[in-house]
Amino acid sequence: MRKNPTMPKALPVTRTEDLHHRAGATLADTLEQAAAAVAAGDFTRAATAAQQLAQYAEHAQNAVARDALAVGTDWWQLGEQFGLHP
Repeated sequence: MRKNPTMPKALPVTRTEDLHHRAGATLADTLEQAAAAVAAGDFTRAATAAQQLAQYAEHAQNAVARDALAVGTDWWQLGEQFGLHP
């Protein structure tokens, strides 16, 4: 019997959802701060906000990967989704 090639379903409580609940408002605020800083010509402050957003993006990728692996997603397939394979 062949397995369905689609990714498995997510767990009811996920690390991704937890990150969203903990950081969603902060992400929106940080993006707003970056936009306001650029509008004011304060590119140092804008760059700091951009770096914070990049860190949150890394946390989001890790959360998605952990959730996917927790439900049995093939790690090679996951690597393809994230563009990690040569």
